[in-house]
Amino acid sequence: MEKTIFVVLNENTFGYALERTDKLFFRMVVIAVDVPKGGDPTLLDRTTLASRDKSRQARKQDFERFKICVPGFACSVE
Repeated sequence: MEKTIFVVLNENTFGYALERTDKLFFRMVVIAVDVPKGGDPTLLDRTTLASRDKSRQARKQDFERFKICVPGFACSVE
């Protein structure tokens, strides 16, 4: 079973990787953006190219900040 790797790009774009993230560039699907911090809303639900140097693996705080609830992660519904 493959593991989904969630990533944050440029500290304003949240998504999941479609391939290995240790390559110089990798494809990711964007599922949330932080527009006030420069996120591009036209990328939502699209695949984009991410740079290893400008991305990192998402942490619990990122799921909360971008309001993402994924099975396997603690989620709170308000």
